[in-house]
Amino acid sequence: MNPVFIKRFLKYNKPLVAVIGVSLLVVLFLLVIAVLKYLEMVAANSEVNRMRDIIAELQDPRKNKVAVIEGNLDLLKKDYVIYQKKNEELRPHIGHPYEKALDAMAKELGMKNGEDLTVKFYEFVNKRNEHGNNEQISIIFRRFEQQFKPHIWRKAVEAFMNEANSKTADKKETKRKISFEEVTSANVNDIFLQSLGIPREMSGRGIQHCKDIIEKIKFELNKHVISKNIEVNKDAVDFSLTTPGLTSPAQIAESMQNMEIVSDMISRIVNDIPSASKGSSLKSFESIRYNGKSPLPDDNKAEVYKYNLKMIGTMTALRQLFKSLNDAIYDGRLYIVRNVKLNVPLESDGAAVVVGFAEEPAEYVDGKKVEIKYKDDSDLAVHLRRNYGKVLIGANPFFNIELDVEYVILKQHEFQSR
Repeated sequence: MNPVFIKRFLKYNKPLVAVIGVSLLVVLFLLVIAVLKYLEMVAANSEVNRMRDIIAELQDPRKNKVAVIEGNLDLLKKDYVIYQKKNEELRPHIGHPYEKALDAMAKELGMKNGEDLTVKFYEFVNKRNEHGNNEQISIIFRRFEQQFKPHIWRKAVEAFMNEANSKTADKKETKRKISFEEVTSANVNDIFLQSLGIPREMSGRGIQHCKDIIEKIKFELNKHVISKNIEVNKDAVDFSLTTPGLTSPAQIAESMQNMEIVSDMISRIVNDIPSASKGSSLKSFESIRYNGKSPLPDDNKAEVYKYNLKMIGTMTALRQLFKSLNDAIYDGRLYIVRNVKLNVPLESDGAAVVVGFAEEPAEYVDGKKVEIKYKDDSDLAVHLRRNYGKVLIGANPFFNIELDVEYVILKQHEFQSR
């Protein structure tokens, strides 16, 4: 380009040149800012990706190497010791409703409490076994009894019976006996040994005697339930009290323990749930099935007796059932409710369409009553139909209720019954 032309251009266009120069400076400034902001964005993205990796590592227990805060670790250890101590305190009481009866008996025998009596009894059992005496538990029991003066032992047994048969107040201030089975001089030894954890095998009395006891409890239980205006379906009438077979000592012991659990569970439910005459809360027991027993997972010292109950009742009944079985812990019994199912059959809910003949309305012509028959409700005016204003959906408050119940017994001492 001609230098003369450039000089002339610059001489006569100074304002334009100034504007172009300033514009170039502004462009350069903006370019510098854009580059800096881009570098900041790149750094921010890198930090975001780094934080994502850290979060993923923290959420992965296999890679999480974050150290526990020392102060929190000390608090956790203290909490663990407290919970462990409470667990040890509670364990002997779970599944042992005769604890107070044992305490009363121990007091008469000059011992501290029922636990002290239990420990001394098992020490005696182990001592007999160490000497090679292959004796039945009933014989060992007689030997143990002979350590005490007859009148003292007699008084101790009476104290056990009185406490077992008395109605004791639970948290709700209602009265309930320990067992549905009356403790008498005929069965007190069996129930005493059962309260110590010895299987109730009814040794020497035969299977028929066991069946007779179960039949008596079955009759009393049915009478008790019906007295509360609650129906008992044919599939529930035996309350699953008898273990199938009942030919071995182990089956007899299981049946007697099952009988004691079922009678407590059912009487507890019907005593606490309002009857049909007081609000239609529990209508009927449809079936009660005993599903056997098994050790509690990860705890071989716990036995779980499993049941399936089917009933017809209201939501009020179900709520009260939960509360009743939950409050059983205050009586030394642990019930666990699982797998609750509710169903309302449509045909009984009142939600179905009403079909049939309507009532015969009357019309008056010249003062004379004329009966007019209608085939069904659809021929009537809406306000004259039988379901006008009636609640059709959810009118029936009753549900078919099915639930599983587990009863837990924690063994205090090991004993292999012979």
